[in-house]
Amino acid sequence: MKCLDDLLLKWRDGSLTDAELKELKTLLEQPDARRRLAEEFSFEYELGEAFRAERARQRTQQQADSFKNLELEQAAESTPSLEHPDRTTIAFPGRHWRAALALAACAVGFAIVGALLIPKATVALLEQTAAGLVIKRGSSVVASPAAGYRLRAGDAVLVPTNAVAVVAYEGETTRIRAGAGAHLVFEAADEGKQLTLVGGTISAIVAPQPKDEPMSITTPHAVATVLGTEFSLSVLSNASRLDVVEGSVRLERREDEKAIVVPAGYSAAAGADIELATRSLLPEPWSSQDIGLTGRSGHAKWEGKKCRVAGGDLRRGRDAFHFVYQTLDGDGEIRARVLDFESRDQRAKAGVLIRESLKSSAPAAFLRVNATKGLEFSKRQRREPNLIELVGVESFPYWVRLVRRGSTITAYKSADGVDWVQTGSETFELGPRIYVGLGVTSSEKSGENAAVFDNVSVLADGTRPE
Repeated sequence: MKCLDDLLLKWRDGSLTDAELKELKTLLEQPDARRRLAEEFSFEYELGEAFRAERARQRTQQQADSFKNLELEQAAESTPSLEHPDRTTIAFPGRHWRAALALAACAVGFAIVGALLIPKATVALLEQTAAGLVIKRGSSVVASPAAGYRLRAGDAVLVPTNAVAVVAYEGETTRIRAGAGAHLVFEAADEGKQLTLVGGTISAIVAPQPKDEPMSITTPHAVATVLGTEFSLSVLSNASRLDVVEGSVRLERREDEKAIVVPAGYSAAAGADIELATRSLLPEPWSSQDIGLTGRSGHAKWEGKKCRVAGGDLRRGRDAFHFVYQTLDGDGEIRARVLDFESRDQRAKAGVLIRESLKSSAPAAFLRVNATKGLEFSKRQRREPNLIELVGVESFPYWVRLVRRGSTITAYKSADGVDWVQTGSETFELGPRIYVGLGVTSSEKSGENAAVFDNVSVLADGTRPE
């Protein structure tokens, strides 16, 4: 019955079509097929679990329903006995025990067949994969699965240290990005979505969830409950850190079940000897917001001396990007090093800006590193379409700098942050107060483009860098 074997293997791998599922059901209605299944099929984990659970249930049910009116004490001395799973002895009347065993065996057989015919539910799909990615399913391992691989409850996703993976939920916009080294388990859940983040970092965009069926993510230190928002969650050596971009997330410390609600633009950490409190993602005097109509909301956070900024798309004439800024009165400058891009978008751009205002059409200068084209100097001297000039073929990591003197903005570039080369200078319509900072933009409206900066300095006129 090679056909039966093939169908069972395809069932185990979750690749049965509807037609093949019907064929399997028809085969298992035949006595020979059921006998072959019982005698020769090497029971996998799921079958063993179904068998043991149904056997225990049937024994208990038989005791409660079939023999509750019989006088067991009178027949105990003359009848055979069966050992209950908890090692207590149950006596059956001699004329019934064979029939009871037969009925139980039939029920177990049909339970196994039922377990085979119930399709294993897909909890999510692997949307973006990478070489070295591993899926652990029970005792089996799937190495480097292709995009579109269907994840089931109990599956563990292990991301290699030099890659990322993206998991999507069918029928909604929920996406989870598992970063390098992440270990994420999709748990079985009667309601909502339940995951365990064993290690590493995930970032997620979660579509609105029913109030009584939230997404719940458990780490070694905390439980994050999500109804619909954008956030990232990291497991560190002594704590778990939550950063909320949009909406809000409830964070509960597992140690004492104390919880707080973390709003957008704030973070919190849960762990032993760590205060459970919200903190702004950006230190004073920095702020951030989207400029113009972006495909999706940007966000930013400071981590030590590095600033990670994620933004939307840039459109000709009117800006659309994420801006991390502070105000500057009079003359001064902004300088920074573009350290790295996290996006696959080859048209990603990141750099330093000086703007007359936060309006999308405001006069502005943007000296930015393009992921593929090199260094660009974008200029909008008045409220008109901007001009883009290629001013170098340098790639990240690279230093960029803009200096304001009166109505003139001058752009500089540097490979080391010490020796600066002027790349352009223009006259702009500027008021006494300007906005200076970091900008990140993408050509993909639906995807996130993130860049990392370091050595960021805003200097008023006459101030020397540290």
